[in-house]
Amino acid sequence: MQKNILIKYIPERHNIGAIIRTDDNLSRRGLLRKAIKQLLSIERISLIHVMIHRPNEENGIWHKLIKTFGKEKKRVVFEKVYTGNFHNDLLNFAIGEQIRRGIDYSISISSEAYPYATKGNIDKMLEAAKDGACAIGLKIKEYADLIKLGYLSNAFCMYKNTLTNFVNIWDINASVKNKTAGELDFGAEEVYVINNLIDTFGKNRVAVVNPSKGLLIESKDKKSQEKRSLVKKTKMKRFNKLCEFLNINTEYLQKNIDWRK
Repeated sequence: MQKNILIKYIPERHNIGAIIRTDDNLSRRGLLRKAIKQLLSIERISLIHVMIHRPNEENGIWHKLIKTFGKEKKRVVFEKVYTGNFHNDLLNFAIGEQIRRGIDYSISISSEAYPYATKGNIDKMLEAAKDGACAIGLKIKEYADLIKLGYLSNAFCMYKNTLTNFVNIWDINASVKNKTAGELDFGAEEVYVINNLIDTFGKNRVAVVNPSKGLLIESKDKKSQEKRSLVKKTKMKRFNKLCEFLNINTEYLQKNIDWRK
């Protein structure tokens, strides 16, 4: 498997997409607009999925974004999702839709991380994909302590879709018996992805790239600020808890990740 050319990114053959997940908080629409516009400015990205979790049908973000980006319907798709978990179920659905529409590599991006979405940073990630990496994370400085342990943040991370689906990475519930979805909702599912990809495809199939520039933008919306603050405060604890729960060794991750400049 290590030498299989089918694993590698081939620019002439493969398409790149992006996925943004959001709740239906109208105060976030300005940040979402900026993120979508930034992604549209990058020619390599041929399709952007905006996944809206439990939307307000009458007066929600969906209507506002359609009004702004209706002319971009060939490159921007808005999906309303009413069920499932925000973290892994929403991403599962989005990756499945991107595969169906001919997307080979998908970038999971938080709208707060849109300044990291530059041509230079994405080119660096694609260079790792050319060398055979099937999950490529950006070393976001705000999560540096976690990333050095072998964590790739879905705030900005790229996946080769067919291989990630092959190892069933997003459905932790399928691998753990006698646990409810609530018990498994750690919000750090990326480490499950990384561990499964390394186990299945070997060393250097997961890579971490240093960004040329970028930062996380704090939303001006109070509700979003409070949520982001809680995420930051509890991320390390949730990461460690999930690693313990799934018997994942962070030293194993660190040794098998391709750490790139």
